[in-house]
Amino acid sequence: MKNCIIKKFFLIIFFAVGNTCLWAQTNVASFFSDGMVLQQKKNINIWGKDIAGIKVNIVSSWGESSSAITQNNGEWKVQLATPIAGGPYEISISGSSEVLIKNVMIGEVWICSGQSNMQVPLKGGLDGNFVNGGLNAIVNSNNDKIRFFTVQQNASFKPLQDVSGKWENASPSTTGSFSAVAYFFAKQIEHLLDSYEIDLIRRARNKTKRYPKSSDPTIYSRATGFETLIGWLFLKDPQRLSTLFEYLELKMN
Repeated sequence: MKNCIIKKFFLIIFFAVGNTCLWAQTNVASFFSDGMVLQQKKNINIWGKDIAGIKVNIVSSWGESSSAITQNNGEWKVQLATPIAGGPYEISISGSSEVLIKNVMIGEVWICSGQSNMQVPLKGGLDGNFVNGGLNAIVNSNNDKIRFFTVQQNASFKPLQDVSGKWENASPSTTGSFSAVAYFFAKQIEHLLDSYEIDLIRRARNKTKRYPKSSDPTIYSRATGFETLIGWLFLKDPQRLSTLFEYLELKMN
């Protein structure tokens, strides 16, 4: 009986000390880590924990910064504006300690969620067979512009502030474990998401002030943006223009 009481005492002390140590330094949620991708041209929420009542400063290498005072429970959250797609960048977070997040890319972030059909990786399921096209996709997957954060399963009855996982670049050594559906989706849209081209269309549309009386202003401004893109690619990158036309032809057929 005496031994039992001593063991319980040490268990309580261990957890009490452990919680104090976790809050005695600046922490961020796991997906805010090296190699991450942030959605372009948005105000992104970034959060974590630190000592209560301390100021946490966030500074990005693209020129934006933000700060917050931690709450009584140590939690903090800020919003950080992101630029047009590009990188790599760094984000410095300083509170009671400092965190430096490196190799940050700005681009498109897509959440792929589902059940077993979304979970099946390129290397296949329990039968040991690759999904259709999986082996070829893995062998030719070396691409640091496609990055995955695979969340480990964790059932919860309430929203979680953090998850377990890590960012990984697409490469033959990693993509075998990527969701097949998510990876093929990323490959499908990759060549359509050139941030400069999207911005070129947007700027051309915004400059359209006068419209023919017989036309719809929205359609006319979209057409103007498309014409601007075609003209720019014809002069600057004919190969890229050919790729887009081939894609449009496949879709129409």
